[in-house]
Amino acid sequence: MDMVTHPDTELMVATLTRVGRRWMLMLWDGEGRYLATQWHRSRKSALSRLLSHCTALGVPWPAF
Repeated sequence: MDMVTHPDTELMVATLTRVGRRWMLMLWDGEGRYLATQWHRSRKSALSRLLSHCTALGVPWPAF
């Protein structure tokens, strides 16, 4: 499981987990509020969405 936290609050922004053949991306707003769960067929598509979410919140991109 890969996790991204907000640098200022240290609260969760996103988690990326492999579940069987799919990737589950869970998103938070960086202030502790859950936003959504998304299912992706590939890690590449999940990472693309994760990076756009990080950009929208102003969080540095993770290095994984």
